[in-house]
Amino acid sequence: MSSSSLLPSGSKPSSSSSAVSTDVKSKERPKKRLKFSSREVLDLCWSRNEFVRFPDLLARQEAKLEAEGAVLDKENRMWAAEAYRAYVQEHENSEAEFRISNTVDFQPHPPLDFCWTNDYVSGISSISHGAHKPHGCDCDDDECDPETCSCIQKMKDLDPETWKEISTFPYDQNGNLNPEVPVNSVIWECNDLCGCSDMCRNRNVQFGRKYGVELFKTDNGRGWGLRTTEKIPARAFVLCYTGELLDGYGTVIKERGDMYDKVGQGYLLYIDAWHVKLETLYRPYNVQRKKMGQEPLPLNSDEIKRKAAIWHRQWKDPMLTVDATFWGNISRYINHSCEPNLTIYPVYFGPEAGYIIRPYLVFFSTRVIPKGEELTFSYSNDDREDDESQPGQAAGSSDLDEEDDAVEQSASQFPRSLSTKGFKGKAQRKKLETAEDDSELETIGAQKCLCGSKKCRGKFWM
Repeated sequence: MSSSSLLPSGSKPSSSSSAVSTDVKSKERPKKRLKFSSREVLDLCWSRNEFVRFPDLLARQEAKLEAEGAVLDKENRMWAAEAYRAYVQEHENSEAEFRISNTVDFQPHPPLDFCWTNDYVSGISSISHGAHKPHGCDCDDDECDPETCSCIQKMKDLDPETWKEISTFPYDQNGNLNPEVPVNSVIWECNDLCGCSDMCRNRNVQFGRKYGVELFKTDNGRGWGLRTTEKIPARAFVLCYTGELLDGYGTVIKERGDMYDKVGQGYLLYIDAWHVKLETLYRPYNVQRKKMGQEPLPLNSDEIKRKAAIWHRQWKDPMLTVDATFWGNISRYINHSCEPNLTIYPVYFGPEAGYIIRPYLVFFSTRVIPKGEELTFSYSNDDREDDESQPGQAAGSSDLDEEDDAVEQSASQFPRSLSTKGFKGKAQRKKLETAEDDSELETIGAQKCLCGSKKCRGKFWM
């Protein structure tokens, strides 16, 4: 079978293929290994396994050619890349530019091994935990008044310490975060149930990506990455992380984590924020104290963290995990950096905003990002790993066992790392510090860092 069989009869690359670059500098072919498109991996997700799309058919054609030792010629590589780009643009909720570029090898595009979704895909019962009745504000103007809007008030209720001194919208007139909004704080946007129009300043992420990006093959072994095709302002919304919602403590996440370790890659991002604990543990604990005739404790105090954990020793975060392995969008290609230009905020919008434990994980720029710079965030989130104080544990104490230490985290930080292992306890962090070769790093679920930044730590959690 010749490589030309990939092209439909008589078809040529479309005129828009100028957005695809396929110049080749190296002809090295990647080594065969377990892939996300492998049958044993696909069997982990029935919805993906049963769903066949045009890209799946294209991927099968390419796999067959590879098995026969054929190499796609330039024309077919451009057509395949253009087909991938068209698939993204057809399904993405965005009019912004999207390109694909590979000047490293013959791979025309990233593996076609996931289904596109602009939302969360959920099939778990725990999603109802912490549910509130979805509501909208009663504002009847195009733009809400931050002093009276119930959506702004909801934001203050969820995170009173952060928002008590802020009396404006989270976004400025250009849709960027206001400077006074603290990093990683919760944001509650107006939604379809609100009386305001789409012109309201409290609507932003729900309209989708607005800055151009390019999917490109990195030249230092980090696989595919994402970079901007235009200048992005500081504190701007860039992308929303989507995928399957899974129970963070269930057997499914354990099975998938083990399989992803074999693949050598994963797309798990934990949903875990201070306001979730506030709503599901600290406030219920104060209600219990009132019933017992005791004074409620300050919600941001170390005392309530410690006593609430003792009161409900078996309590676990109703923690969900977003898995972008089988369902997701282009945010799954954002690589790690020890000096990232993106950070994550928990944002609520849309008809599912009533579920407190399932905010969207949204990437915002931490500074001005020049055109052509790669988009990155910290998988390990090492700034929080320097915090020694854990919920249910006073600073400097060590009465929690290692399992608790690996699960609990500082209530003032967000989010968990992009890792199947979650936040790391002291013992695990010590192992990372002392690990030297690849085998030691692999044993503890870490790997060498190739980010190349000035602040590179040399290794990070997978």
